[in-house]
Amino acid sequence: MSNNAIKISGIELLNQMTNLEDANKAREAFKLFCAKFGGCLLRYAGVWCAKWGISVSDGERGVDITFERVLRHQSFDPLKYEANELDMRIEIWLKRILHNVLYDIKTGRLSNLEVKDRSLEVIQNTDALYELWKTGNEDEDENLRNAVRLLDEKMKGMSENMRIIYLTYMAYETQHQYLPRYLTAKLQEITGLSQPTIKVYKQRAKKYIQSH
Repeated sequence: MSNNAIKISGIELLNQMTNLEDANKAREAFKLFCAKFGGCLLRYAGVWCAKWGISVSDGERGVDITFERVLRHQSFDPLKYEANELDMRIEIWLKRILHNVLYDIKTGRLSNLEVKDRSLEVIQNTDALYELWKTGNEDEDENLRNAVRLLDEKMKGMSENMRIIYLTYMAYETQHQYLPRYLTAKLQEITGLSQPTIKVYKQRAKKYIQSH
């Protein structure tokens, strides 16, 4: 979806994103905000990834992290940026955040799970997910087992690759952490898919689960 296709101004979306009284409206505003500015940020990331010799997937991850930072720490001040249109000022602000994120990725300062744990494995079925998440508490683990069974039923219409991708991201990715590169490399090896295609499968899997 292009910037022009979204008629709501960026500043209005920013304000809606911080609306604590209507969580659904805030989530929808965040989705629209990402759609509105995502294209220009991906193009910007592509330029700097080429200059700095980092991968396209790093650029995509940088854009994701930029939006997460905006969601957690909304700090836009229109008076700090020179542009006739307010949306252009927001775009400049986002690009500055993204530039810093990409630099941190380039220099290794933004490692997420990379340094913490190199033992994470691709999750290929719901049994493995259960083993990863079980706590040892009988009641909690019984509830988890039921939830995993339900998830297994919902995923029956998915391809094997889509199930693996969905389960692996579900197992490890959180709001503040992203899959480390060594794990996404394992995903690529097992599924035979490129990282951009894996991201497409991930989004399709999420939509599939939500509709079933």
